[in-house]
Amino acid sequence: KGLVVVLAGYKKEMEEMFTRNAGLKSRFNHYFDFPDWSINDCVSHVVAMAEKAGFESLSLACRGILLKGFKNLILLPGWANGRDVVHVWEEIQRKRATRVYDLPVGLKREVEMSDIEKAFQEVLSSRGEKEEK
Repeated sequence: KGLVVVLAGYKKEMEEMFTRNAGLKSRFNHYFDFPDWSINDCVSHVVAMAEKAGFESLSLACRGILLKGFKNLILLPGWANGRDVVHVWEEIQRKRATRVYDLPVGLKREVEMSDIEKAFQEVLSSRGEKEEK
């Protein structure tokens, strides 16, 4: 009495687990289903992380590249919602850091389109995919 057990995972994998063990399925009969993030959710989260990190607001062109990149990424096997969005943001920061390394101190804290494009190239190629042109 008073014990709560939480199992979390992706819907397909959870259903496979319960299918393999009928007794387990009968013991877990309350479910919360969280829908996958939309492309707009992904872009909004990157924009929020950029602003929180003190970067200037991302341009409409940058947001367009994010939309295109997430459109491709979401379709790949293993899409991990927020975890992948954070991974893309971290890759954007790495690409930006490489770009500005030799530039003068005091540079505006802004992300450029090339930072985002290169980040998606990296993320997509790590998944064995080429970026859609």
